[in-house]
Amino acid sequence: MARKLNKNLVALGSAAIVTVYSIGLARTHSAGSGAAVAPPVDAATAIAQALATATPAAAIQVRDTATATPVLTAAPITSAPVSYRDGVFTGAGTSRFGGFEVAVTIVDGRITGVELTRVTTRYPASRVSRLPAQVVERQSANVDMVTGATASARAFRDAVAQALAQAAAQG
Repeated sequence: MARKLNKNLVALGSAAIVTVYSIGLARTHSAGSGAAVAPPVDAATAIAQALATATPAAAIQVRDTATATPVLTAAPITSAPVSYRDGVFTGAGTSRFGGFEVAVTIVDGRITGVELTRVTTRYPASRVSRLPAQVVERQSANVDMVTGATASARAFRDAVAQALAQAAAQG
């Protein structure tokens, strides 16, 4: 004899799935385009509640627009400026699909270029081709994840972080 599931439990589980999916979708779209993305209306209340209890207010803000639809906006994450030594520094990062070796060029204490010196990923390097420019623009290894190439983007980020750790000025 099969047991019948409690309807409230099913509804709560469904709301949790929709909430997690909507937050991920909103963060992915806002990170890629710089614009805020409106979550589905049904999930808006659940998202606002989840964000209020689980995420610091400095990271994400929930605000009402003229239509009173909650919109997720990611606040910029700031950190103390890092001073780098001039030169070319190398790093490597791997994932289950292969890895990257990079050369990061520092001039006058600023990142001026990132070059992929070796690519051993199963997928083409073109999947992460926009990430080197993000490193230069943001002056850090904090790059956007790439849909469909998350493991490769993490390997690239790790390689850049390793190079920047070598370049970090001591003292």
